[in-house]
Amino acid sequence: MVKIITDSTASFPPGMIEKHNITVVPIYINFEDDSYRDGIDIDNETFIIKLKSAKPLPTTSAPSPKFFAEAFRRLAAHGESLLCILVSGQMSATYNAAVLAAESLPHLDIRVIDSKLCSGPLGTLVTKAAEWSDEGLNVDNIKERVNKMIERGRIYFMVDDLKFLARSGRVSAPKALFGSLLQLKPILTFKEGSIVEYVRTRTQHRATERMIEVVRDLYPSDGSGFISVMHANALESAHQFAEELKQRFDLKETPPIFNLSTGIVLHAGPGIFGPGFFVSE
Repeated sequence: MVKIITDSTASFPPGMIEKHNITVVPIYINFEDDSYRDGIDIDNETFIIKLKSAKPLPTTSAPSPKFFAEAFRRLAAHGESLLCILVSGQMSATYNAAVLAAESLPHLDIRVIDSKLCSGPLGTLVTKAAEWSDEGLNVDNIKERVNKMIERGRIYFMVDDLKFLARSGRVSAPKALFGSLLQLKPILTFKEGSIVEYVRTRTQHRATERMIEVVRDLYPSDGSGFISVMHANALESAHQFAEELKQRFDLKETPPIFNLSTGIVLHAGPGIFGPGFFVSE
């Protein structure tokens, strides 16, 4: 059996990690002199509360190569193959740390993948890999399938407050002020693993409609795209959006709702939400 590893930016339905015995390595969230292990020392609610008043902005840091190497040795103690599927390398040094650790252990069968994604879609990749492992596929076959899925992954999210983009340096302070006065709600997306602007909209209603249009244009008509809704301190908006998707596209179930990863929230701030899914092959 292939053992599956990921990091704490991945999102899963309750019980999924335990069901498939997935190993989750925590990233670190740093508020000035205090460092927390994501999902262990600090939860999402506490993180959002601290973020709103933090000056300067907190940072994230990757687990060390030594940490990964110790985990790899433990998990491969009986000769198991390891597949490590991690948050976008453009967002975090986690991928590079895992690669360095794997290179230091050439006698072990370790494969490390840059998902170019995070949150819900990353969790989907990891879950599918674990299911394929349970079915008896070897590490090469699972890696090939995961890489094909990565190319189909899509994430979109609306930014509620431009001041966080200004604080993170992604827009200037005057532009943020002007945009706030105009009620601008930009929609961001992932391109080759990096966060980029997709389109600018005015008002949350228009942003929501635009994201629904994206799903309409790209989501597989057979409903096989593993859609989820992600948010940061915007649970009510996320629930409404998920219900709207279910009704508009006649989905069998309401899309699951996950917290967005800290890396995105640090740049875009609380109040953001949007869909993650996979397009057709």
